Amino acid sequence: MVPYGTNATIKGIILLKREDTDEPIMEPAERKEVIKEIILRNFARVNRPIDIVDRITEIVDGAKCYKLTYQSVPLAAQLLIERLGCPKV
Repeated sequence: MVPYGTNATIKGIILLKREDTDEPIMEPAERKEVIKEIILRNFARVNRPIDIVDRITEIVDGAKCYKLTYQSVPLAAQLLIERLGCPKV
């Protein structure tokens, strides 16, 4: 966790997909899919579209990208802790 009022580089992006599944699955996500999903959820309409795409591409290029498919939130959280570690506060 980053202290309030400071900046940090985005190191990872996890796309969440909640559906009927027994166990959560965390797998690498394709760069193209991550960029598409972020653009579709982008609410900043002040900037030019090309600037938005350039910035999102820069962020995705510097991050590890995953897709997490899950039904149970506690099981998904446990998988994230096992794979990525516990957040430091």
